[in-house]
Formats: sequence, structure tokens, C-alpha cells
Amino acid sequence: SLFLVTFNTRLGSVDAVIMYQTAESLAERGSFAIEHPLGTLGRDGRRYSKYGPLQPILAVPLYAAGAALSRVGPLRPQERHLKRAAVSLFNPLVTAILAAATFGLALRLGLSRRRALAAALLLAFGTPVWYYSKTFFSEPLTSLLLVLAFSQAADFRRDGRLRHLPLSGLCAGLAAATRPFALVAAPVLLLYLLPSERRRWAPAALRCCIPMAVVGALLAALNVARFGSPTEFGYGSEAFSTPLWVGLAGLLASPRCGLLFYSPALLLAAPGLRALARGQRREAWGIGALAAVWTLVISTWSCWWAGGSWGPRLLVPLFPFLAAASVAALPPVGRVSRGFLAVAALLAAANVG
Repeated sequence: SLFLVTFNTRLGSVDAVIMYQTAESLAERGSFAIEHPLGTLGRDGRRYSKYGPLQPILAVPLYAAGAALSRVGPLRPQERHLKRAAVSLFNPLVTAILAAATFGLALRLGLSRRRALAAALLLAFGTPVWYYSKTFFSEPLTSLLLVLAFSQAADFRRDGRLRHLPLSGLCAGLAAATRPFALVAAPVLLLYLLPSERRRWAPAALRCCIPMAVVGALLAALNVARFGSPTEFGYGSEAFSTPLWVGLAGLLASPRCGLLFYSPALLLAAPGLRALARGQRREAWGIGALAAVWTLVISTWSCWWAGGSWGPRLLVPLFPFLAAASVAALPPVGRVSRGFLAVAALLAAANVG
């Protein structure tokens, strides 16, 4: 995978460093407590990460592999760097799987294999996802889990088999355990998957919600253990306090992190959803609702620009869905006009830039 070729050990800003230290603490001491001064003070006087626990937990095997490699005689002086390099492989692997999952999502939306491949390539190389594959931020994993959740729900919508729903609910719950913002996707997912027959609403909702509830209970217990409250994640004074229009304008059109500047091709998602609605009305509604709810909620967050980031980092979990919708906007090959090709070329150049 190209993501593995281009990975580095920089991790990213302080957010990623804190998650790395959490993985280190779990591997070395079996504890979520960290020593970073910007960690949140817990009820026991120790500091903890305010970010979701799932990614550090999943990174522990990579950390252990780096530690084991460092015990080889000539490599022992590089122990610290080997552990960090091993954990840095996490997001390249996740991003490669995310591209494949986006391909599968596009197929479920009724796109051809060529268009599905175009959606995966657009996500990988036409958005900041490639950049975030070289960090330890949690957005790639959140994206992957949301795509898997909606893909399983789409499978249920297609064949009516209830066996898809526990996995869908589990992935949605794990997304929230990776990035608590992902909680906003749960009601959209539930409304999307509800079958047309009302008598099947309760069985479908229960099978999806039970795994979510289990993950939520574990996350609440961890919050109680760390901070004394099931709803306290450690964000302190950070809150949804930004005027909506300020955050929305910044996320969509500001040079600092606007979608217009960092992923202009994804603006084709709007006409793409209209095209999808002609054959996949419920799916188009689900993607549109997820994009709208997520963007509006993030726009009111006190740090909507996500600190030291490249582009609209907090919108990255939407990119697989927007990439699939954007490709749906493309006309059939035989109907491509010169004007459309010119616009597409400009968007492609802007993305590469």
C-alpha cells in the first residue's frame, strides 16, 4: 500500500501524542493514566486522555511488536524510535482498509465498479485522508467504523436479514469509543435502517442498539473510573459554544481549513446525492442527513478548526460518504462535455495542490 510507503513517525499534534502515550501506558503498565502535562486531571490525581480509548487499545499490539523488535541486540539503542515507528503503522493500515471499505460502500450505493474505484481513489488521494494516514489522529479509524456501520445497514436494507444489524450497531458504538462526536451518527443510522414494515421496527432497532448500548456502558464506566461521571470525557471547558454561522463558514470556505480549499471535488456531493436519489432514495437521504447533522454539530464546537490540523480534520469521517456521492455526480462517459472536463481538471488540480 502507498500509505505504508509514505508513513512517518511524526504522529501529529498534541492530540496524537496523548493517544500514543495512552497506548504506551496500556502496554507498559496496564493503565490509561499518562504523564503528559496537557492530559486531563482525573479523580485520582493522575492525568488521562480526553480522546476515545479505542484507538490506543488497538495500537497496543503494534507497540508490543516494536518493543519486542527493540530487544534484538543491535536495535536496542533504538527502542524508543522502534516503538513509535510501530505505532505509526496504525493509520496507514487503517486508511488502506478505509479505501477498500469506501469501494464497497460505493457498490452498495448502486455505483459501477469503475465509479466505486474512482470514489476510493478520490478519498485516498483527493482529500486530506492521505495526510492523516501519516499521523496518529483518530479520524481515519472513526471514518472506517462509520463506513462499516452504514454498509452493514445498507446490506440489511437490501436483503432484510437481521444478522447485519448487530455488526452495524457495534461499529457505530466503536466509532463513538474512538471519537465521541460520532454519537451524532447513531440516530441517523437508526432512522436509515428502519424497515418499511412497522412490525419489524422493534426487532431491527433492538439488534442494532444492544451492541451500541454495551459499548456505551463500557465507555461510561471508564469515564466514571477516570473522571467520576459517566458523561465526563475530560474536555473540561470545551463545549458547543461557537455561533453556528462562524464554524460553518470556517469549515466550508475558510482558507484555514475550509472544504472548498482542501477538498473541492467533494463539493460534487450535493448534485451527486440528487443523482443517487433517483435509484437509491433512502441511501441518498441517509448520507445527506449524516453530512448535515455532523457538519452542523461540529460547527458549534469551541475548537471546530481542530487545532494544528491540515484542512477540516473534524469533517474527515464524512469524506468516504462524500467521495461516493461526488462520483455519482459524474455523467456517463459518452456524455462528458468539454466544459465538464475542464471543471473536473480544475478540481483535480486543486485537490493535488
